[in-house]
Amino acid sequence: MTVRVKPVSALRWSRCGHARNTLINVFCVRGLNDCPSGWYCVWAAQFYGGARYQFRSQGYWQNLDDYGVPWFYSFYNRRSNRVFIAPYQGQPSKCYQAGTRVSDSTNVRHYRLIYLAESNNPC
Repeated sequence: MTVRVKPVSALRWSRCGHARNTLINVFCVRGLNDCPSGWYCVWAAQFYGGARYQFRSQGYWQNLDDYGVPWFYSFYNRRSNRVFIAPYQGQPSKCYQAGTRVSDSTNVRHYRLIYLAESNNPC
């Protein structure tokens, strides 16, 4: 599979600091239920703690480095469709179904690419 990364050019300011070149929102809150319905959220700490980064744009690979997102230690796919994550371009990806929540994602914390699919076919 070829991974393509689409550049993003909007800018947002957050309570947790500056997220450059991003269409994501960044929040300093703690808790799984803080992830809004329809979004894919990653947290900078285990058990949904620390800064939260949330994504909604779908249909293309997004590079977390472009958004200034650090390694993530927990995530929640609170969308109705699956999500793929991959370490880097050209590397194999992992698939997670809609509703998947992982409170300790230490084994994939270094993954830098996400793809929010437009369907929820089985992984």
